[in-house]
Amino acid sequence: MQSSLRKANIADIPALEKLIDASVRGLQARDYTAEQIDAALRTVFTVDTQLIEDGTYFVVEQDGEVVLARAAAPALQSAIGRRGH
Repeated sequence: MQSSLRKANIADIPALEKLIDASVRGLQARDYTAEQIDAALRTVFTVDTQLIEDGTYFVVEQDGEVVLARAAAPALQSAIGRRGH
Protein backbone atom coordinates (compact mmCIF):
# COMPACT_ATOMS: atom_id res chain seq x y z
CA MET A 1 0.00 0.00 0.00
CA GLN A 2 1.67 3.22 -1.20
CA SER A 3 0.79 6.57 0.46
CA SER A 4 1.84 10.06 -0.56
CA LEU A 5 1.24 13.57 0.74
CA ARG A 6 0.67 16.39 -1.72
CA LYS A 7 -1.06 19.72 -2.18
CA ALA A 8 -4.69 19.43 -3.16
CA ASN A 9 -5.81 20.71 -6.51
CA ILE A 10 -9.14 21.58 -8.13
CA ALA A 11 -9.39 18.09 -9.65
CA ASP A 12 -9.54 16.69 -6.09
CA ILE A 13 -12.83 18.45 -5.28
CA PRO A 14 -15.10 15.42 -5.97
CA ALA A 15 -12.94 13.19 -3.75
CA LEU A 16 -12.83 15.87 -1.05
CA GLU A 17 -16.61 16.25 -1.14
CA LYS A 18 -16.94 12.50 -0.71
CA LEU A 19 -14.57 12.51 2.29
CA ILE A 20 -16.38 15.45 3.91
CA ASP A 21 -19.75 13.77 3.42
CA ALA A 22 -18.58 10.49 4.96
CA SER A 23 -16.91 12.28 7.86
CA VAL A 24 -19.88 14.48 8.75
CA ARG A 25 -22.40 11.66 8.45
CA GLY A 26 -20.22 9.32 10.50
CA LEU A 27 -19.27 11.75 13.24
CA GLN A 28 -22.49 13.76 13.61
CA ALA A 29 -25.18 11.07 13.27
CA ARG A 30 -25.72 10.79 17.03
CA ASP A 31 -26.16 14.51 17.56
CA TYR A 32 -28.11 15.74 14.53
CA THR A 33 -31.01 14.63 12.39
CA ALA A 34 -30.47 13.54 8.81
CA GLU A 35 -32.13 16.79 7.67
CA GLN A 36 -29.74 18.89 9.77
CA ILE A 37 -26.74 16.99 8.42
CA ASP A 38 -27.94 17.41 4.83
CA ALA A 39 -28.36 21.16 5.37
CA ALA A 40 -24.92 21.47 6.96
CA LEU A 41 -23.33 19.60 4.05
CA ARG A 42 -24.90 22.09 1.63
CA THR A 43 -23.91 25.23 3.55
CA VAL A 44 -21.20 24.71 6.17
CA PHE A 45 -19.18 21.59 5.43
CA THR A 46 -18.01 22.32 1.92
CA VAL A 47 -14.65 22.29 0.17
CA ASP A 48 -12.85 25.59 0.72
CA THR A 49 -11.46 26.25 -2.74
CA GLN A 50 -9.55 29.28 -1.45
CA LEU A 51 -7.35 26.92 0.59
CA ILE A 52 -6.70 24.88 -2.54
CA GLU A 53 -5.81 28.01 -4.50
CA ASP A 54 -3.57 29.22 -1.65
CA GLY A 55 -1.72 25.90 -1.63
CA THR A 56 -2.59 25.30 2.03
CA TYR A 57 -4.89 22.29 1.60
CA PHE A 58 -3.19 18.91 1.46
CA VAL A 59 -4.30 15.38 0.69
CA VAL A 60 -2.92 11.94 1.36
CA GLU A 61 -3.33 9.51 -1.48
CA GLN A 62 -3.18 5.80 -0.93
CA ASP A 63 -2.84 3.69 -4.05
CA GLY A 64 -4.12 6.62 -6.13
CA GLU A 65 -7.18 7.38 -3.98
CA VAL A 66 -7.54 10.46 -1.75
CA VAL A 67 -8.04 9.07 1.77
CA LEU A 68 -7.28 12.10 3.96
CA ALA A 69 -7.45 15.86 3.61
CA ARG A 70 -6.30 18.68 5.85
CA ALA A 71 -5.78 22.41 5.76
CA ALA A 72 -2.22 22.87 6.89
CA ALA A 73 -0.99 24.86 9.84
CA PRO A 74 2.01 27.11 9.06
CA ALA A 75 4.49 24.66 10.60
CA LEU A 76 3.28 21.83 8.35
CA GLN A 77 3.38 24.10 5.31
CA SER A 78 7.02 24.92 6.06
CA ALA A 79 7.98 21.28 6.54
CA ILE A 80 6.31 20.20 3.33
CA GLY A 81 7.84 23.10 1.44
CA ARG A 82 11.32 22.01 2.57
CA ARG A 83 10.65 18.53 1.17
CA GLY A 84 9.87 20.00 -2.22
CA HIS A 85 6.18 19.08 -2.40
